[in-house]
Amino acid sequence: MQRAYFFLFIILLAQCKTSPDKQAGTATADSTSKPRRAYDYCYTNKSGIFVFTAGDRIGRHLKLEANDVRLSPDGTWLAYTYSDSSFPERRVGLMDLETEKTTILDSGCYNCYGPVWSPDGKYLAYNAYADRQWRIKYVDRENTHAEFLIKKVDGHEYYSPQWAPDSRSIVVQDMAAVRIIDLGGNTLKTIPFSDIDTNIAVSSAISFLLTPKEEKLIYESGVSTDTIPAPNSDEPPSYIFSYDMNSKKVTRLTAAKYNCFRPVLRGDTIFCHGWDPAGEPHDMGNVYRMNINGGDFKLAFKSCNYFSCRR
Repeated sequence: MQRAYFFLFIILLAQCKTSPDKQAGTATADSTSKPRRAYDYCYTNKSGIFVFTAGDRIGRHLKLEANDVRLSPDGTWLAYTYSDSSFPERRVGLMDLETEKTTILDSGCYNCYGPVWSPDGKYLAYNAYADRQWRIKYVDRENTHAEFLIKKVDGHEYYSPQWAPDSRSIVVQDMAAVRIIDLGGNTLKTIPFSDIDTNIAVSSAISFLLTPKEEKLIYESGVSTDTIPAPNSDEPPSYIFSYDMNSKKVTRLTAAKYNCFRPVLRGDTIFCHGWDPAGEPHDMGNVYRMNINGGDFKLAFKSCNYFSCRR
């Protein structure tokens, strides 16, 4: 009988020794599935790059030297352009905001920049110089495969990608037209610049954002006939416009006194960078917000640059 109790004791002891490992495994699984801290906004100011949540204007300062910073749709990752001393080498980088670990995506692309997130957070599209011309590439967040949007060189250079709301196509421009192209490289829609505005200021930096219902394009453009100069520049000021693809109507959304550019869409809200000539002058400019029709225009964040936000 004592022998039976002895073996029962050994079995229980073994179970006690193995149970912490099982609990650790469960804890690891729980920590993996535990919701990651999400941030609502990201911008750059004179002190560096900050991410923060709504209501928190101080935010978290990131130890990252980068350009074109873009917060992911779920607010837990940061995409950016990395540059080193060997110009024009530029790479697309990714930071995990949970660990601050960084990864260079598509490491074979030595001159790529300006990553933008697909709305579902699975992909990044960016400008890439290849075959002696500018093309568009996209890569999955896990960095397993980078692909050209247009597989074959077709004689066109493409710039400034922006994703369609369904994450299944990309909006680009070729200095003559806006093109909506699916991930298989098929052109779904072409809108010549002349259909939008015959006075549009053509630049490879101009991007066109599709609104949630895919009815309008939001973009920036300089107005050469405007007599108000852009701050610290001889170039004409820029304003934010919308183009209704059904009515083919162009509407200027920002007031004439504001020089605004780099529009960012969050649902039916437009954020943009800009200066108010009547306000206190400073180098960084501000971020303003408005509704999709240009109404309720107001200051959102002061003295900052390269604004982005989660969905």
